[in-house]
Amino acid sequence: MRFIIHPTKIKELIELLKIMKNLTDLVTFVCNPSEINIQVVDDLKLCIFEISIPCNWFKLYKCDNDTMFSVNNKSLCKIFISYVKGYSVECFTENNLFYINYINPENKKEFSLNIIDVDQPILYPIYDDTKLDFSLNINIFDTYLKELSIFGKDIEITCKNDLIHLGSSGETGNTIIEIPNETLIEFNVVDDYDFKRVFNCKHIKCITKLKFIYKKIHLYLDENTPLMITFDDADIKIKYYVSPNIE
Repeated sequence: MRFIIHPTKIKELIELLKIMKNLTDLVTFVCNPSEINIQVVDDLKLCIFEISIPCNWFKLYKCDNDTMFSVNNKSLCKIFISYVKGYSVECFTENNLFYINYINPENKKEFSLNIIDVDQPILYPIYDDTKLDFSLNINIFDTYLKELSIFGKDIEITCKNDLIHLGSSGETGNTIIEIPNETLIEFNVVDDYDFKRVFNCKHIKCITKLKFIYKKIHLYLDENTPLMITFDDADIKIKYYVSPNIE
């Protein structure tokens, strides 16, 4: 398995790896001839994050056989954060090592990480259709989360009479934010559907750090499945799952 990332694409990947680094120490690569899936699950198994990168996103991509391996997440992120503008990034596996090389016409920097074998990829919830989904500007949503975190560590998402409300409460007070329908870029809900679930605000807020890369955030909600978050304006397919709080 070998791929080269163009310098114009590296910033996007670095921001995604930063999110993954905060979830767990292990990151898993599942590679096939058409794409790479990069997967992490947090230590408490409350959040799952997967990015699927098609082969045409890379400057060069070669994977003749299905390959799966894991490496230390924090070390991987530190390597990519050390990236200097102007280098191409070459990655490949060889002799039980995962190599990350920075290359330009004048210089080459070589890093390698020990490969950790994994038995199987992470299993994801199956989504056919959810009863509720909506999208909005990620900066607006991030501002809502900051205001909600003033009073509590949890966020309650409700939908009633075709209106979305976000709420939080604590010992010192509470807040409820109604998202105006004109603020929503997309809003789909089944008729007469009432929804209420509570999530850890920190788990949702960590993904809004991608506001520096993407403009729209899309939330899919259903009483039978975890919250799923995607980004409609990304060339890379991103899926972030968050389990609700259990009373």
